[in-house]
Amino acid sequence: MNVSEHVFMVGSGSLGTGLTNDYDCNVYLVVSGSSAALIDSGAGIDPQAVVSQIRACGCREMSIDAIILTHAHADHAGGAAELQRLTGAAVYCPAETAPIVRSGDEEANGLRQARIDGIYPAEYRFQPCPSAIPKADGETIAIGDLTLQFVYSPGHSFDHASLYCPELRALFSGDAVFAGGKIAAIRSPDFSMQDLSVSISRLAALRVEHLFPGHGLPVFETGGHEIRTALQAFENGGAPQSIV
Repeated sequence: MNVSEHVFMVGSGSLGTGLTNDYDCNVYLVVSGSSAALIDSGAGIDPQAVVSQIRACGCREMSIDAIILTHAHADHAGGAAELQRLTGAAVYCPAETAPIVRSGDEEANGLRQARIDGIYPAEYRFQPCPSAIPKADGETIAIGDLTLQFVYSPGHSFDHASLYCPELRALFSGDAVFAGGKIAAIRSPDFSMQDLSVSISRLAALRVEHLFPGHGLPVFETGGHEIRTALQAFENGGAPQSIV
């Protein structure tokens, strides 16, 4: 699904457009010249559905150079290992995410409790991705003429980072902020509303026109306004509305 000149949506589950498996987050394909990257990987329950969407966008899966994860939650990182096998791409993630994804630590990423709570099928398991490469706050990955910068934004999870593309004035916000200035307040030991408020303030300082969140629909032209809407809710002493 083409959403802008350089960005395609190739995965999305029940909290989005239903393009692929219900448990998938939004998976974005970023293309510049002969280079391409995936942002997030979906849950990995049906990775071939993501590959089919990549092909439908006119891109060969073997042309993908990087798979970039925003955090270790299963709906965002569970497909990394299999998509790496199918594409040959390197997997990058925030430094705090790397040990979780490398080992498949289902306690650390909340999957064990999520299965108990019925959020994921009882038989679902997180496939480790031992070669995941850690990236520090502020580090960048070049995709053709585009730059994707890690902007650490904890709160939804302790290891969360968003990805900022200054050339497109685009923010791939993961689960930090969504259309309408909403957030994803979840039942998880590492969820922190206080940390999230600080992260939203940081994201609001970026020059953002286009917002590509981890669930729901992208926002064009007014992406910065959506982030500031979330910030205003915090500054008013409350919290933004949650999508879950």
